[in-house]
Amino acid sequence: MTDYISRIFDMVLRALIFLRANPLDDPAFITNVARLESDAARLQELAAMERDGHIEAGAAVIGKKEGKANILDGLNILARLAVIATREVPELPVRLTLPKPNSGAQKLIGGARTVVTQARDQQELLTRYGMTTGFLDQLGATIDQYERAVSAKSSGVNTHIGASADMAEVASEIVRVVKAIDAIQRPRLRRDPEKRAAWKAARSTVRHTPKPAADPVETPKAAGESPAA
Repeated sequence: MTDYISRIFDMVLRALIFLRANPLDDPAFITNVARLESDAARLQELAAMERDGHIEAGAAVIGKKEGKANILDGLNILARLAVIATREVPELPVRLTLPKPNSGAQKLIGGARTVVTQARDQQELLTRYGMTTGFLDQLGATIDQYERAVSAKSSGVNTHIGASADMAEVASEIVRVVKAIDAIQRPRLRRDPEKRAAWKAARSTVRHTPKPAADPVETPKAAGESPAA
């Protein structure tokens, strides 16, 4: 949530508290307050979606990083076993088409699946030279997990971006509705300075931060003056 949206959110909550405490029997007032209630609820819902998308994308980034490292480790093990097997049995070379370590996510997934398929075709020979039982199944599961992390990251980013865009639209709508309510409120509050000031503070989007107290200025002492006892 941007600072501007956050200020709009705080403002609409304050405005609704004031409006609920000071209702007005006017159709336009009632309609606009109902719209403001709906917009505030929608903004809160979008804020939760934006936060969830951010969390999902962040968690997926970690899973994606770990998954890629595990895939590369597994491919490197297969590559070493293939070299050993080929040296021992040159007439039966083990050929694996390894993807480049810096390949993009989809190329890595496709390349890793190809290697697993090639290794299954030569599983008996690779097992003879050190590949453990279930290794290829485990590597396949790791590839699947990595693919899910890639998908989750994209989903989280899309949710985050979409919610942010919708929040900006709802915030603009809130500002328009508050201006409409303000036009209704002004004649009503003209003779009530206290409520007029309270409404003005409620609809303000400016954050006031208290200024730090200034250090007391010391009065310079006259030459030869001794400090007081």
